[in-house]
Parts: sequence; C-alpha cells; structure tokens
Amino acid sequence: MDSCRFGAGDAADRFVTFMRRLDRITSPRDGRRFSVLVVSHSYPPVLGGSEVEAQRVCSALLRRGHTVTVLCSGGPPMPDVSFWTDPAGVPVRILGRHRLARDYAFALGVARTLLRERRRYQIVYFLMQGLHLAAGLPVARLLGKPVVMKVSGSGITTSMRGSWLGRLELRFLRRWARRVMILNPGMAEEAIAAGLEPDRLLWMPNPVDTDEFAPPPTRSTAASCAPGSASGLPRRWLFSLAGWRAKRSWPR
Repeated sequence: MDSCRFGAGDAADRFVTFMRRLDRITSPRDGRRFSVLVVSHSYPPVLGGSEVEAQRVCSALLRRGHTVTVLCSGGPPMPDVSFWTDPAGVPVRILGRHRLARDYAFALGVARTLLRERRRYQIVYFLMQGLHLAAGLPVARLLGKPVVMKVSGSGITTSMRGSWLGRLELRFLRRWARRVMILNPGMAEEAIAAGLEPDRLLWMPNPVDTDEFAPPPTRSTAASCAPGSASGLPRRWLFSLAGWRAKRSWPR
C-alpha cells in the first residue's frame, strides 16, 4: 500500500485484521467486534503526531463498530474532568490531572484501571513509552490481555536502551507484546538491535487524511481556491510543513 494514501481507516483496518487472528479474544456472538483500551500519555487538544493519530484511529475503530476508550494524562490544555468525550466522539478517561507528580499518578492510574476495568476491554494498545508502559505491561500480562504497542518515531527504541526504565520496558515488550508497530525499515532495524524479534514487528505508518488534505482534482474545482471563494485562499499559495526531532512533542 502506498504510504501516502494510508489513512486513519486503513490503519484501523490493518489493526483489526491483525487482532482478528487472535481468535480467543473475539466471540461469534459479538460479530467479531472487540473492545480496545488505548493508553497514550497525551491526547488532543495536546498537539503532536501521535496524539492526532490516536484520535483519528480511535474514531475510525468506533465507526467500524468496535468499542474504544482512551486513557491519557491530564493538565492544560486537557479539560479538567475525569471523563470526557472528545469532538471526534472518542470516550476519554483523564488520569493524573494535577501537575505535581503527574507521570507517576498517570502510571498508577493506568495500572489501576487495567485491573478494575478488566471485564470491559479485550486489548491494550500502548501508543507511547514511559512509566505508564512499565506499570501497565505487567498488569495486562497478569490479566492475560493481548498487548500491542506503537513506537512513535525513529530513535526511540535506541534511546530506551540508554536508561534503566527504558531497558525494563524493552524487556517487558520482548516477553509480552504481541506486536510492536513501527513506521519504517530504519525503526525496524533499531527495534531488532534493541532485542525485539523481527516476527513481532508490524508495519503501521502514521495515517494521513487524504480526503481533507487533497489537491483539487480538476481545473473547475481548483477555481474554488481563488480569492473570494469559500476558502478565500489565493491560487498561488503553497503550504508546507516543517518539523524537527525532539524528545517530547511540542507544546507540552
């Protein structure tokens, strides 16, 4: 599949296809639908590629009839509530809302939620590494829940090898993760160097909404971009995106 045409629906379908191979987590009674607990340290309205991806993929899974709940940490700009439904219709549970020791509170909240809500989900999907991953993986394993994790960018597994917490997380992933999702061949090489088995790696590029970010296909539709049209954008404008590598998404 052309990665330039890989949208949120494609990511959801690819995830569903893989998870349906795990027959013991699906039941003929539910039409092969399943429930997913997505654990992401941050989530929109926090800006970042992983955050936007989480929202779009969760929304696509919901449209396909699956049950999804997101666990994320709180603090501005997140709403100051414990339960929230985002503009895309995704149920979100916000843990560790206070700035003081927020990472520790979130990690403990993830472990507690996995245990208390064990009858309400079938799969645990981690989208970011961190203390919550180290706390959540053993609990999911104890409960017999299948675990998948997506590495959000190049260099992350390499940097994880440089800290005791990262090495612990990698050890847990090697033992218990059904799949570790990566974006490109370079990340696969990094994951293998970190001790992850090639058979456990799953290619999952970041989705792009090709309906929203598509050029006008014909001259007549291109006219809609003329000054004074609904968009109000001159034809001569060119939009580009520039980014940089950082240890944390911006802004926090």
